[in-house]
Amino acid sequence: MKKSNQASPNKKLILITKEYDQRRADQALATLTNRSRSYINRLINRNLVTKEGDRIKASQKVKAGDKFVVCFDLPAEKVSAHTTVELPKQIVYEDDNIIVINKWSGQVVHPGPGQRTGTITQALVNYQPRLAKIERAGLVHRLDKETSGVLLIAKDTITLMELKEQFTTRSIKKIYYCLCAGKVVAGRVEQPIARHPKKRFLRAIVSTGKEAITDYHPENTFHHGQGQYTLLRVEPRTGRTHQIRVHLQHQGHPILGDSMYNNKESRRLSQELNIKRVMLHAKSLTFFHPLKNKEFTVTTDWPADFSTFLTSE
Repeated sequence: MKKSNQASPNKKLILITKEYDQRRADQALATLTNRSRSYINRLINRNLVTKEGDRIKASQKVKAGDKFVVCFDLPAEKVSAHTTVELPKQIVYEDDNIIVINKWSGQVVHPGPGQRTGTITQALVNYQPRLAKIERAGLVHRLDKETSGVLLIAKDTITLMELKEQFTTRSIKKIYYCLCAGKVVAGRVEQPIARHPKKRFLRAIVSTGKEAITDYHPENTFHHGQGQYTLLRVEPRTGRTHQIRVHLQHQGHPILGDSMYNNKESRRLSQELNIKRVMLHAKSLTFFHPLKNKEFTVTTDWPADFSTFLTSE
């Protein structure tokens, strides 16, 4: 691999210890530098991570004793005000079978590289220790770190299985809202999604990917300077990773604040509006409640940082 001669006062030498032997480079470095895996991948893609002066690949295996130089020459990752979980304040509904919480942007659902503590999973077990005996502490689905909104938890294994089946059969109705670049007209995207062929931490539209369907309807369009942005109601019919973000980028209307799936206009608007996170909110879920034996809808309030932009500039 071609050598990099970049120099920076932000360099740090990282030694791979034995517990990370044979791990992927991006995974090991994310944990050892206390950064997210996506941030480390961004550094690697810009040739800001080297081993003995050589550029590396995110997927290459590391060995105990390897030494890497990491140059933190990219902007720091966006940090939300909500980096901890205050579960009692976030519960919007609870009964004998389920808990529904309003997830704040910035909260991680499951422990993983870059964040082992302070997750919603751990907060749930602390709140109800019996959830430790249920798969994923009863979480029926998940949301990305920066996405806010409704999150459904089962309090027993039978309820968990029933609700998961509803997700699998697509009988649960999910409604999201987002702010995206440009003036948007209603439409549907039916494009398969898979891992990006080159950037493995991203998703992309790939002909051999899994079926993905997204319906969207504009609620309002706002003007800002020379540009426009739209409040969009989105109903994903499938549940692929990053589905809404990928599909809206494909339509030419990326979600504001999205540093992974964007275009020139969305980057400009996000910067001018001082947006700090992906402006995507899971507003409601409608499902068949196993205990009540009827259709049931749970809805969350607008987050403060979201509602700020729902008035025209």
